[in-house]
Amino acid sequence: MSANDPLNILSTSPPALLKLTNIASRPSLNGQFCHALSFSNERYTVALIDAPSAAATIVTSYIGGMGRPPQPQHVRIHPASLVKASKLDEVKLSAMVAWEAVKLCANHEKVVDLGRRMTPHSLRGRISPLQTLAGLSSMVLCGLVLLGYWIGFNKLVVALSLLSLLAVISSPDWMEGWRQGKPFQLVLMQTMKNLSTRWKEMLVQATGRNISNGMASGSLVLIMLWTAKLLITPVARREVMMPHPAMPAQQGQKYDLDFIYKLGYDDGKSGADFGSSLPEDVVLTGNPTRMHEMQPRLDDSSLDWEDYNPTPPLKPRPSLGMGTLLSMFALFRFGKELITYPDGRVIRDPNLILLRLKSMEPWRLGLIFMSLYRVIGALSSFLR
Repeated sequence: MSANDPLNILSTSPPALLKLTNIASRPSLNGQFCHALSFSNERYTVALIDAPSAAATIVTSYIGGMGRPPQPQHVRIHPASLVKASKLDEVKLSAMVAWEAVKLCANHEKVVDLGRRMTPHSLRGRISPLQTLAGLSSMVLCGLVLLGYWIGFNKLVVALSLLSLLAVISSPDWMEGWRQGKPFQLVLMQTMKNLSTRWKEMLVQATGRNISNGMASGSLVLIMLWTAKLLITPVARREVMMPHPAMPAQQGQKYDLDFIYKLGYDDGKSGADFGSSLPEDVVLTGNPTRMHEMQPRLDDSSLDWEDYNPTPPLKPRPSLGMGTLLSMFALFRFGKELITYPDGRVIRDPNLILLRLKSMEPWRLGLIFMSLYRVIGALSSFLR
């Protein structure tokens, strides 16, 4: 806390999301969200955040064609009226902004033009472009569900995760092509050409280390090959237990003796031939089975005592799965932040490292310990 920043909210990166409260002079501001810009004369200058303006800024930056987005309103607020927004408030604001962005995209001229071009000529006077896009989205969703039933939902999640990763990496290229209205083939070629470069930029930003183009391309190819291996590996099917040879294969159909007697009595009373109304299996065997008859007991000689001493299951083969690799990457990422200064120099003071460890957020510590447990468990399997 300092005189120039009593709440210590100006130096945070990214800027802390704040919530206005207890403002008696302007009650309409209570409950609104904002970002702090500066502090002077015992007042914070904040920029108000409302969902429509934030959504318009996002849509304009990604799609364009909406003119200049509205500028945020600046107000001066006493520190006592500012509180940090909770996680629930952040989720609420994100949902509101996302909903407003969806509504803006639905009415955007480029989205409407895309729906118009995808509508068949015979249906253009009957359905709107938005109805066409909604129908296509429903068909894609149904196709994904059917594909999940066919190949398995685990494999579907793996495939969608890889596609999402590639989409996020290449988003600057295809969003730029979307804004400029370039042909699809040209945008696809440009995206594939810059894919390794975009992947390298993301790795450098995540690790803080400069890596070569070959290493970046190799890691991307390795991830794609690993995903392909998971997709083509057949799923282990559950074994079906076969019946024991000592057990009867199939029990014959059971009849009530009173029912069989009544059939014979009716045949004799009507003058029909003997057995004309009896079931075929009763005529052939001459031995109907009572419905309440007990199943024959099995003696000790018919029991397979080996079933009571099954062979122990095989030990799982040690392997470094994708979860273990991600845990190792998380340990490297958080460990690097723990033992290095912002300029990259290694911290050699154990007390400073311990102090930084104690000041870590609880969720970050939990992720470190879970990743460490996962890595130790995977490495210990090689020694068993």
